[in-house]
Amino acid sequence: EEIKKIFIEAHDKTDGPRILSLNVTDGTKVLDKIYTSSQKPAIDIQFFEQATITHSRIVNKNTGLIVPLQAGSGPSTKFSLLLAEMLPNGEYSFELNAKNKNNIFMDPSLSQIIVIDNSKPVLSISPQNGEIFNASAVPIKLAFDKEVNLENVKINSESIKDSFSTIDGKAFAATLNLSDGNKNLEVSAKDFAKNQVAGSVSFVVDANPAVISLLSPRFGTASKAIFDVLVETDNDAAC
Repeated sequence: EEIKKIFIEAHDKTDGPRILSLNVTDGTKVLDKIYTSSQKPAIDIQFFEQATITHSRIVNKNTGLIVPLQAGSGPSTKFSLLLAEMLPNGEYSFELNAKNKNNIFMDPSLSQIIVIDNSKPVLSISPQNGEIFNASAVPIKLAFDKEVNLENVKINSESIKDSFSTIDGKAFAATLNLSDGNKNLEVSAKDFAKNQVAGSVSFVVDANPAVISLLSPRFGTASKAIFDVLVETDNDAAC
C-alpha cells in the first residue's frame, strides 16, 4: 500500500503591517464610521511595526472627489496625514496601504468611512410653546433631522431624559404624568459629530380645578379695617 505524504512549509514574517490605532481630529467612532465636525481633520495612524505608507487618499463617496494625502517617504510607526484643503460635508472613504521592511503589503488594505458634518441638528418639540393640557398625562415628542444622542431633557430643572425611547435615534417620545402648573421643557442633544442643538418650550398643565391660596393678610386676619387681599393660584387664572 502506497502512503502519500504532504509537506507544508510555514514561514514567519509573511504578514504585512498591522494598524495599532487610527484617530481623526475631533472624531467619534460609531459602528463602522468615524464622525467629525472638522472640515480639515488630521488622520493619525500608528502601526505595530515600522512601515512605509505607499498609498493614502480620501474619496468623496457621493461626488467621487479624490484628495491625495502626503505621508512622507520614510518608514515609521506613526504618521500624521494632513489635508491641504477644507472638505465639504459628506461621507468619505479613507484608503491606505503600506509595506513593512520585508516589502510585504497590507492585505487587505485599509478602507475606513469618515463622515464630515459641521451642521447643527434641527430640533422640533411637541408640545408647542404656550399649549394648555387639560389632562395630567402629557405626551412629549422630540424630532431631529438626523441621529443624535440626548444630552439633557428637563422639566422645571428636573431631569426626565431616561423616560424617552427611540427606534431610529431621530424621534424620541415619552408620556409623563405631571402635576398642574406652568412647565418649562428644556432639551439639548448632540449628533455623532458632536454638533449641539438646544431648545425649550413652556406649556401649562391644568387638569384639576384651580387651587387658590391666601398670601395676604397672613392667617386671614388684618390689623386694619381696610386692607389689601393677595391670593395666588397654581396656574394662570383670571378673576
